[in-house]
Amino acid sequence: MRRIFALMIALTMSVLSYSYDFSDNNIFYTITSETTVEVSGYYSTASYGPITIPATVANGDVEYTVIGIGDNAFADRTNISDAILPETITYIGEKAFYRCNSMHTVNLPNSIERIGGHAFGGCTNLYSPIVIPPLVTRIEDETFLLCYKIPSIEIHDGVTYIGVQAFGDCKAIKEVYIPNSVTEIDRLVFFGCEALTYIHLPESLREIPYGFVQSCDMLAHIILPKSIETIGENAFRGCKKLEEIVLPENVSLIKPYAFAYSDKLERIILLSSNPPALEHPALSGIGVKTKFYVKESVVEIYKNANNGVYTTSWKNIKNKIDYKIPYPSSLKYSTYYREEFVSDFHMAVEDNTKPFVATSFTESSAILNSLDDGIVPIGTGVVLRNGKPGEEFWYQVAEDQTPTYTGINYLKGFCGEGELEPITEDGSVNFVLYDGKFCTFDNTGMLGIHKAYLQLPASAGSKQITMSFADEPSGIGEVEAEEEQKVYYNLSGMRVEKPKKGVYVQNGKKIIFK
Repeated sequence: MRRIFALMIALTMSVLSYSYDFSDNNIFYTITSETTVEVSGYYSTASYGPITIPATVANGDVEYTVIGIGDNAFADRTNISDAILPETITYIGEKAFYRCNSMHTVNLPNSIERIGGHAFGGCTNLYSPIVIPPLVTRIEDETFLLCYKIPSIEIHDGVTYIGVQAFGDCKAIKEVYIPNSVTEIDRLVFFGCEALTYIHLPESLREIPYGFVQSCDMLAHIILPKSIETIGENAFRGCKKLEEIVLPENVSLIKPYAFAYSDKLERIILLSSNPPALEHPALSGIGVKTKFYVKESVVEIYKNANNGVYTTSWKNIKNKIDYKIPYPSSLKYSTYYREEFVSDFHMAVEDNTKPFVATSFTESSAILNSLDDGIVPIGTGVVLRNGKPGEEFWYQVAEDQTPTYTGINYLKGFCGEGELEPITEDGSVNFVLYDGKFCTFDNTGMLGIHKAYLQLPASAGSKQITMSFADEPSGIGEVEAEEEQKVYYNLSGMRVEKPKKGVYVQNGKKIIFK
């Protein structure tokens, strides 16, 4: 009897904890005008399952339009599996679905204009993709914090602000595109997003905020917009897969622990000719392998800069400052692509290591022309032919960052590590470099950071594309002299055992069979 009485009291307290005007089908409503209401609560003992919010609800003779979900309306309700909202909803209040940790899906109608802070915070089993409605301009603090299973988030052009930990610990999100309309991003927005591999930042952003991608374990590459002036405290702390980052020319301040404990970070490339100020302890926690690369003309300026306090100054890490950026491949053929700066391979060219663009093609061969000065403009995919196969070489940030490439080039770029589709929407075929040839692939192909791929019209008609280098007498790039004298190749670079009439290549020389 006491247990029943205690339960009745608990239920009564649960109902009385809401401020509401009437209820219908276990949902409590508060009247907001003569014709509208908002959802203000939910009867906590209702059976586990989906909840459907109606577009209209009647109270006596009056029918009301449901226009909002009030603050805390469904907070801590563990008996909701899915939330279905009508197109009449214009706002979702603070903590509206806070810690609904059994909820799997929710739809966000296009009619929504405002989503309150913490609205879905702690919905640990929410696994539906999230599309921010087009009328929402602000993503408030902790809106999706601890939503471990959300697979993706789509932010439309029109959002201007993203709040503190808005997507913190969203461990399943892999890619995020932040549109250029966003002018302010607060602290720890993507903290702990363990699966995040790609993020696009808006061109108007001036600061990478505190803890921006801290502890994003899978983030291997990120391009910072040219507008960035400040690298915030803990901004890239604990990014365990991040190997390199380029700081744009306008960066003038680096705050404490900006790159701390990013264990694989080997290269921080600075485009500014003026050493950024270092706020103590800006460089604390950087790895022993981390080096800083600048333009050749300003190496000594950096090495003698004392624009920090205590041990935090460029002068105190001058042994880590260089201009020779190692190229991480000793293969004879590799590909290269950069979106951040103009690259200078002129020293490599002296050893006959050259960058090439693909200017034309035949049915089975790509025709490559060298960039003789070794300058690779921004956004230009190239094939690098190593003049000393088996040996590594280096390149540098070009002193002149204005060169552009305007000619035909069938080599396209890939700025980050990720997947490449075999065929594009217009039917063009993508080829990846493998073992000295460009090959098609049946399934999605993986490309590393700063790599290029060959994209040809479907009419190319071959699954394997060889390379013909215009600077070689034969035009055959992959043909090398062999000890055996009677080894022939056709003009597509394919080995021919018994040549018939035509032109062939033997030991780098053209042979004509009549």
